[in-house]
Amino acid sequence: MPIFEIFRQTISALWDTKLRSFLTMFGIIWGITSVILLVGLGIGFGIDQRDHLSSIGTDIAICFGGKTAMPSGGYAAGVILRSPATMRSPFSRTRLWSRTSRPN
Repeated sequence: MPIFEIFRQTISALWDTKLRSFLTMFGIIWGITSVILLVGLGIGFGIDQRDHLSSIGTDIAICFGGKTAMPSGGYAAGVILRSPATMRSPFSRTRLWSRTSRPN
């Protein structure tokens, strides 16, 4: 079968089922576009987070306030954390944002 005949039959089949052909092509294009956009957004958010974390500095320990979840340093679990204003860092090169307090 010559290549021209194959091409003619392909176009004829696509033309006979216009809606089905359109929906199939639309679905393929929609899927490829969605994957490209999601991968691009993921990479972009990853780069943005890395830039934000690097702008904070190095040798920094960030702890969130509340209660400790596990026992550590001789303290039981559930010790209340102090506010950053009343602390001083035990490390010379580290700014400490929050650390456990000793019970009074």
